[in-house]
Amino acid sequence: MKLLFLYGPPAVGKLTVAKELAKKLDLPLVDNHSVVNPLAKVFGWGHPEQKRLGGEFRLELFRSAAKFDKSLITTFGGGGEYYNEYIQEVIKAVEENGGKVLFVRLTAPKEVLFARVGDETRVAKFTIATEETLAETFERIPDVFAAALVGDHLEVDTSLHTPEESADIIAGHIKTITGE
Repeated sequence: MKLLFLYGPPAVGKLTVAKELAKKLDLPLVDNHSVVNPLAKVFGWGHPEQKRLGGEFRLELFRSAAKFDKSLITTFGGGGEYYNEYIQEVIKAVEENGGKVLFVRLTAPKEVLFARVGDETRVAKFTIATEETLAETFERIPDVFAAALVGDHLEVDTSLHTPEESADIIAGHIKTITGE
């Protein structure tokens, strides 16, 4: 089982690239928002119970997927110290059940992210749909730009590639390191 863990700051293109990658690799995609959005409807954004349940659900999903050898793609918000404890829990849940986590960091310059954040396709789906909210997120969680503390892994600058090209780069990398 392989968990393809795409992460990076808001508006970097995680979901867009992950959808393309899911098509290319014929893998299910469980993106961050498919988990947290329903919980936010009940508890509100940022509520401790929304965060707790979202984290626990993802861990249990990854644990079970590894146990039953079901590879999948997921998206996540950032790296660095701020997110390290949870990322280490993901690695443990997957590896203890015979799987492997493959990390892909998506990056883009801040000015590109600010230009993307107001796109009408984001407004209906995401909490970070204005430049103000994005700036507040960058200030509140600077590690949203940081690399995960997991050693070497692929990095793709989505400002230099289309979502399809980014997915091709990732798929090629995955095939190279897994031999599949």
